[in-house]
Amino acid sequence: MESILNSFIEGLKNEKILYNRCNQCKKNFLPPTYHCPTCGNDKLEIKEAQKEGTIETFTVVHVAPTDFVKEAPYIVGIVQLNDDLRIMARIKSTQNENINVGDKVKAAFDKKKQDASILFFTF
Repeated sequence: MESILNSFIEGLKNEKILYNRCNQCKKNFLPPTYHCPTCGNDKLEIKEAQKEGTIETFTVVHVAPTDFVKEAPYIVGIVQLNDDLRIMARIKSTQNENINVGDKVKAAFDKKKQDASILFFTF
C-alpha cells in the first residue's frame, strides 16, 4: 500500500491529482489502491485527474487541529472533479467571496515545505 500512496503524494508534489481506473469495470477512484473497490480487480491504471470541479458540500472549521489553529476559521469541502471523482480538500477564497454548493473551483497547490505540496481548491 505504501508505494501506491507514495505515487499519489509524488503526484501532488508535481501538481497532479492521480487516481486509479479499473480496467475491468471502468470505475475511477481515489485514493489509489491495489484493488478496485467495486469489483476487486487488480488490473488498474494510474491516471491524472482534471483540475476543475464543483463544490458538493462544505463546512467552516472553527476549532482546528493543532497544526492549523492559526488558520481557523477555514473551509473544507468535497469537490466533484470532472473525472467522476470526489475529493475532500480545503477551499480557499477571498474574504468577500460567498461559497455555495455548485460553485466551480480549480485545484491549486501550496508548497509549504520543499518536499510536500498541499492540494486546495480556489475560484
